Amino acid sequence: MLTGLLCGSLAVYRAQAEGRDRVVDDRVQRVAEEILKAVQEELAAATLGDPSLQAQARISTAEVGHHRYQVWLHQGKTLLRSRSTSAAQPLLPIDFSGYKEVALEGTSYRAYSAATSDRDIVVQVAEPTPERSIKIDLIPSEYFTFTLASLGVMFGITGVLVKQAFKPLDAMAENLLHRGPRDVDKVVVKDPPQEILPIVRSLDSLFGRIGYAMSVEHRFTSVAAHELKTPLAGIRAQAQLAAKASDAQELQDSLKSVILGVDRASRVIDQLIDLNRVESAQDTIEWSALHVDLQNVYDQVIDELGPKAARKSLTLNVSFNAEHLRGLDFAIYMLLRNLIANAILYSPMGGRVDVSSHQLGDEIVLTVGDSGPGIPAQARDRAFEKFNRLGRNGSDGVGLGLSIVAQVVHLHQAKIALSDSPLGGLQAQVVFPKLG
Repeated sequence: MLTGLLCGSLAVYRAQAEGRDRVVDDRVQRVAEEILKAVQEELAAATLGDPSLQAQARISTAEVGHHRYQVWLHQGKTLLRSRSTSAAQPLLPIDFSGYKEVALEGTSYRAYSAATSDRDIVVQVAEPTPERSIKIDLIPSEYFTFTLASLGVMFGITGVLVKQAFKPLDAMAENLLHRGPRDVDKVVVKDPPQEILPIVRSLDSLFGRIGYAMSVEHRFTSVAAHELKTPLAGIRAQAQLAAKASDAQELQDSLKSVILGVDRASRVIDQLIDLNRVESAQDTIEWSALHVDLQNVYDQVIDELGPKAARKSLTLNVSFNAEHLRGLDFAIYMLLRNLIANAILYSPMGGRVDVSSHQLGDEIVLTVGDSGPGIPAQARDRAFEKFNRLGRNGSDGVGLGLSIVAQVVHLHQAKIALSDSPLGGLQAQVVFPKLG
């Protein structure tokens, strides 16, 4: 608005200045033409006396004011001139017609030359440029007053409307400023304008996600502390028994229990680290261009879990018809290790575990099945919850294995399904999409 005011004012000033200049130029031209006409009439009517004196007398009665003028005959002789004008030096070249800026005695003049058609008579008139400068306000008062008044009203109304419109935002900012670190309730804004409703909804959605994440984290921390507390309490109790053992056999039994407790606590910690590693890899690693060799991953898993399978005399059948898929090597390792570890854990003595992969259209299907007791169909959805052992009280399981598997599946944009195994136990089937 201020830029428009400035541009409009300059335009008005320039238009008025140019208009006044044209008026003054017209006046200089009119004076020259009146002098020329007077001289022509006197010369044509002169019968007695000196015509120059008669023309001089007539011109002196004309309104020439502060103008300088000269009247030249074709012979280059001065016929008439104003008092302060040179009789020998013309204001403009004798053969020039029209307007021109000249300097006389250090002053700038606007000069005009008029002549008869045969140029027998040439009239030159000059007006001081400073006298022609019309004093014009930078901004004409009418325009200035009207525009400023309009701007004042406009700014006032706009200020009130903006202040009113931003009240809900100010209230929302105040509400957010005084919130505690765990306050994730919805943002309460009274009568919010339509323009800020998307912001309010987005904040509510954000707080909802944060609240959910905090609740999950709180539950995770509580259960993790409980799961670690149990083996630590057992370790302490067995250590106390070992300290009070009355014979070598009792001491050995207590120490074995201590080792088992340490192993269980170590397993909880390892799985917590694995879970954190997979969760932290979300959207931070570009894995779609990486190739994973399933046979190589399986060999690494068996190096770790083979002794456990041997102690239970389990039969491991492996068939990788599709040996490669795209993903993160460490994540696929954790997925396969946890699925096989669960199969070994819950399979009976002399049981069987099948591990296979095949290509189905554009997808790769990885399957792990066992001959254990399986999981009831109604409980399978809860099997992926952290620390949920579905009522099983086995000493080795901590309820994190399938949670880690679920995170790896989500990371690889895959799908997992639990079903009955042909071996009689549980079958886990992971479907990896074909990428690229």
